Amino acid sequence: MADKAMLTNRIVLRSIMPLFKILHEEDDTLLKHFLTRFEGVIQLAVKGTDIGAHIELKDRKLDVVQGIHPNPDILLPFKHISGMNALFTGGIPVFGGFPRGLARLGLLTKLAAEALVKKYPAMANVFGFVKAAAKLVAAPFLGLAFILALPFVGMATLAWIGIRGLADKARAG
Repeated sequence: MADKAMLTNRIVLRSIMPLFKILHEEDDTLLKHFLTRFEGVIQLAVKGTDIGAHIELKDRKLDVVQGIHPNPDILLPFKHISGMNALFTGGIPVFGGFPRGLARLGLLTKLAAEALVKKYPAMANVFGFVKAAAKLVAAPFLGLAFILALPFVGMATLAWIGIRGLADKARAG
């Protein structure tokens, strides 16, 4: 007999995730406008197993497919089955690595924001504030990254100048 986490996961993947398709078909406003501008595959999977499902967005349609997609645009890997179940059952999801395709996730966020602003123009001020706050929070980390990268960039620049000087000297002499 399968354990409780496995049974919960089957219910989530085979019952709850397909509800996204029904909700998409019923919605004729904000979500549908948002999804019409994105095409791709969002994969949810347990790392190292064949347990997962993916959402395919294509031609203004949403489809939920059981199983692992060979090349998803956005991959959300989970450490174990309970970690994936937590995402849908109100717990804290346990990811099994860094999600892949986060650049596309930024695109999704931007499209969602545009859709909200189109539907509710007053949201433009809220998103402007959130964007400014995100930049304020990210600035120290970016500065630290630049400070940490500076010695490596300087050494690479010196090596490049030295190699070019040696090459020019070899050509001349």
